[in-house]
Amino acid sequence: MCSCSLQRNDSSRRSKYANRKDVSIELEDYYHLIDMEVQNAKELPEDDLFAQLAQKDRDLILAAELGKALLEKNDELLRKNETLVEEYTLKIDELEQERHALRLRLESLEAEYENTVKELQDDVNQLRQDLQGQQQQLTAGDKDKVNIIRELTHQNERLSDQVQHAAETEGQLVSEIEGLRSQVSLRMSMPDQLDQLDALHAKINELTEKKCEIERKIHLLTEERDSYACSLEESQERILMLEKQKLEQELHIRNQGREIYELQEVNHQLQAQIDNLSQRTSYGNTGPPSQTLFNELSGLSVDSDKEPAVLSVQSEALTSLTPQSMMMMDMTFEDDIECDDECSPIPLANSTMSTHFNQIGTHCNLSEEFLNEIVEVYNLLCKLCTKLRTQNQAKAISDGSDVDCVGPVKETCNSINDIKSGQLRSLLRELQQLIHNQIYSAKHKDGSKAADGESRNADEVRKVTLMAEQIHDLHVELNGVRTHVSGLHADLQLRDQQLQQKATEVSERNTKIDSQQEELFKLRAYCDSLEDKALGDLSRDEVLEQARRDRNEAMEMKVQMEKELYQAKSEIMSLNNQLMAAIHQKVMVSQQRDQWQVRR
Repeated sequence: MCSCSLQRNDSSRRSKYANRKDVSIELEDYYHLIDMEVQNAKELPEDDLFAQLAQKDRDLILAAELGKALLEKNDELLRKNETLVEEYTLKIDELEQERHALRLRLESLEAEYENTVKELQDDVNQLRQDLQGQQQQLTAGDKDKVNIIRELTHQNERLSDQVQHAAETEGQLVSEIEGLRSQVSLRMSMPDQLDQLDALHAKINELTEKKCEIERKIHLLTEERDSYACSLEESQERILMLEKQKLEQELHIRNQGREIYELQEVNHQLQAQIDNLSQRTSYGNTGPPSQTLFNELSGLSVDSDKEPAVLSVQSEALTSLTPQSMMMMDMTFEDDIECDDECSPIPLANSTMSTHFNQIGTHCNLSEEFLNEIVEVYNLLCKLCTKLRTQNQAKAISDGSDVDCVGPVKETCNSINDIKSGQLRSLLRELQQLIHNQIYSAKHKDGSKAADGESRNADEVRKVTLMAEQIHDLHVELNGVRTHVSGLHADLQLRDQQLQQKATEVSERNTKIDSQQEELFKLRAYCDSLEDKALGDLSRDEVLEQARRDRNEAMEMKVQMEKELYQAKSEIMSLNNQLMAAIHQKVMVSQQRDQWQVRR
């Protein structure tokens, strides 16, 4: 689906570029034909009025064709804007649906997270209570063992004194009796002791096997912990990749904003041309224009009901323009100028000026070539003003009217530093005044063509206002998409924080398990040392009783530690399940974001 939509977009863009190229070629052909007609008009003799009238008729036909081409171009731009509006509305609907789904999912995740936090807090409190009980039991056992050892030492001292006293009095008899008793007791108790020793060896083997099994389980838990750490690192790498994709998406959004800004500049240029036409119509209503293309365009006037819309569009455009675009509008305000056959140098200068200022509007790059072009345009405008001034003075002298004295203008300029600030605008205003004088010196008028020009001008104003509204709507939609992307980024950051908290909890539990294992090893070592001391001081029966007691205590300790290990393992499994669920949710969010990016 995404590949098909991309192919369609590529094909539509290619067709748009092809149509633009065809329209630009046709307009260049019209401009070339107008230049050829003007050159032909130069070659005609001044006394041939019929040839001049035919030339003017041809100019009118070319102007009509040029207007038709401009209308077709405007229609094509309207169709393109409609398709863009439809595409963006579909995208907005899809984004709204995805946002609603993400909101529902976020609420469910928050509820689950709160439940898990409560359960974990209860588990922590229970573990603390168990730990306190174990510590109390250990302290009580230590006290009992110390008391028993003291009693045994006192008994040993007393018995040693008695044995020494008996040895002094009855040495030989006691030794013989003890030898006989020892032989009899050995013969009587040998099978029982062997059975007890076998049972103790079997129990010791079972305990060692269980110890090995517990160590194996601990090893498996450590391996699982390492695997979870690896999965956490992979999720962090995935997060970094998602951040990179987010940066690419932001760059894409900036490029779209740049394209919208270029469209706004084109719209501002069109608005400036409309303003130029309206001012020309205001000049045309004060006097009778001549029957040329410039006179027809100057005779156009906008209806009274369309003037508020034009003013509103111009105000919006002026508020959104940058200083560079304002300077471009001031420059383009005076281009597209044409004149009749009496001022023949005007069309050539006008075409040169329009090409240079169109390059300024499209590139906006103050390079060295651009500065040289500005200097060249300034020189051409100076020459054109001097020629028009001499023609006006000659006409005024021949008619016997007053001559407007205008200050001299510097005709040549070698660098951009020679042009002062505001000098180019003053030159353009002077050129406008001279052309205005040329227009009002004519004596012919064509009412029907002026009415057609008014209707065309009104249509152009209406189309430009629609384009401005559509561009504003696209800008609003782009801001909405940016806010949605920022919300997704905030959701990802929240998920990252949750994962970090779960990882810290797992590490804390692992440290607790390690500390408990160390305590168990210490207790075992302490018990072994106590057994060694007791075996060195006690008799055989007491040794057996002590061994039985130690065995029972070891069994109880073993059962208790198994319970603790089982609880710790269950807690680790629950934490791992929560961690896997959080990772799965994060992967799902990343997949949804990837799908959304592919759709865009």
